[in-house]
Amino acid sequence: MINLKSITIKNINEKLYQEFKAEAVRRGMRISDAINEAIAEWIRKRKYERTKPKKDKLWDIINNPMDLGVETDASKVDEELYGEE
Repeated sequence: MINLKSITIKNINEKLYQEFKAEAVRRGMRISDAINEAIAEWIRKRKYERTKPKKDKLWDIINNPMDLGVETDASKVDEELYGEE
């Protein structure tokens, strides 16, 4: 059985609350159900962020390629390193 508690929340952004309430109404939800769902999702997200595995450098390169596949002209570098051909 779920225990329900009545609470008062202070210092809520009024515009944000009105948007939240309007979305709950559009979905046919009571505001209390929408808030419970939002709290549960917030907790799930924070737990995931704490427990997700850390990415390694190779993973970063795979997911965020840096100019992969872009051809460059390295002839100036070759000239400086090896002299003119």
